[in-house]
Amino acid sequence: MKILFLSDSYMQDGSFDPFRQEVLETLSLYASEIKAIITNHFLHNNSADIRFFKNFSKVIDDVQRFNPDIVFSINRAGLITSLTDVINPEAIYITWFIDSYERVPEKLLQFTNKDIVWLTGLDEYADNFCNRYGVDKNRIIFSPFATNTNIFNPHNQERIIDGCLVGTAFSNESFVDTLNNIANDIEAREAFIQVFESHKQKYIFDISKSLEDKGYQRYAEKPKEIWQMIFDDQISIEKRVRFMSALNKFNIKIYGEPNHLWIKYLSISQSSLLSKYQYSPIKTAQELAALYNISKIGINILHHQASNHSLPIRVFDLMACKTLLLTEKTSKNALETIGFIENIDFVCFENENDLINKFDFYLNDDVSREKITESAHLKIEKYHSLKNRIQEGMSKSLGQKIELEENTKGAIQIISSNLFKPVSLSERRQYLRLLKKKFPKTWEFVRLNAIKLKILR
Repeated sequence: MKILFLSDSYMQDGSFDPFRQEVLETLSLYASEIKAIITNHFLHNNSADIRFFKNFSKVIDDVQRFNPDIVFSINRAGLITSLTDVINPEAIYITWFIDSYERVPEKLLQFTNKDIVWLTGLDEYADNFCNRYGVDKNRIIFSPFATNTNIFNPHNQERIIDGCLVGTAFSNESFVDTLNNIANDIEAREAFIQVFESHKQKYIFDISKSLEDKGYQRYAEKPKEIWQMIFDDQISIEKRVRFMSALNKFNIKIYGEPNHLWIKYLSISQSSLLSKYQYSPIKTAQELAALYNISKIGINILHHQASNHSLPIRVFDLMACKTLLLTEKTSKNALETIGFIENIDFVCFENENDLINKFDFYLNDDVSREKITESAHLKIEKYHSLKNRIQEGMSKSLGQKIELEENTKGAIQIISSNLFKPVSLSERRQYLRLLKKKFPKTWEFVRLNAIKLKILR
């Protein structure tokens, strides 16, 4: 069985991040051969690291010769016809949609009745996806994240850190800019804030329509996905800073990127946290596992897009390392749907005081903490390894029992940087200026990523 693996990359060097690399390695246990293509700028025009294919026709010819049986993509934003035209019509298309479709431009989400979609969210999130993109619900497979238990496992080390958070500092620049631009328009300002507060309570939410209904005349200036991104990122970073500030008195460590945003937010909210922030990011899964193994408690503060229906990889990695998962209450539904039980496998908090009290209790009660982490670890080992998740997903997708064997690993070829023309920072900036002029409606989406990478100020 031959698999064509397609995934974008959010790494600045253009490589696959640890999760995508682990998925690729796991799929190789099933395939005889895998051809992996890093798809930035190949499938869509909004990836964080702006690069160009040096020889696009060579890639297409290579895919046609490869003749895959399965096309497996992660976070796919539509396959271009020049690619699908050369693939065997009998090939099976599988998408593991690990981001939120609410944050992707509509024109990029091109699904057909051939697609089998693995969604990390459930309930209303999945129903809304089917309704919006015409995908038969029978072709939706609920497939939350999982962990690589070969890397994330107990190291039996002394746990010298009270707690940790590894997470992104999301940019709120567009939120601030938008509000500042309407600062003197009382009606617009009040409408904007009211809709923002409503969105905090509900993720599946048509922000553009709500702004229009509230009389916000400038709602149409930005596409729906841009409003979603602006509001979601503001909500998410606000929560992360607020909750971590509440834990200031404990021995905690905060990791994440980008540095300048974490420094900015922490210096405003609680400058003493600057000594707890770590200024070098964790780059590998092994480094992350090592951190979790010296931490007693791992904090999970969800991005708003995961509220009530999805889970980040973080929760599985923490539990796999026997680190107590202390998570927002909004993750309880998704955790219990897949078999975990509150106060048996994880602990929830609802507000700052609740977080402080529970953190303090479990930090000082080793017996209670270790009882919970042992229960969670056993469930991870049995049901939630990445190998199990992909084996289950592939079995459901293909309609037959699939066994992934360690001794049958297929060859992997990655098509990446050797087919890209290096682009200087000045060339990237020039490209972005042209993009702004030619595609003003998608400009905001690209601009946010460019700011994160310091391509633009």
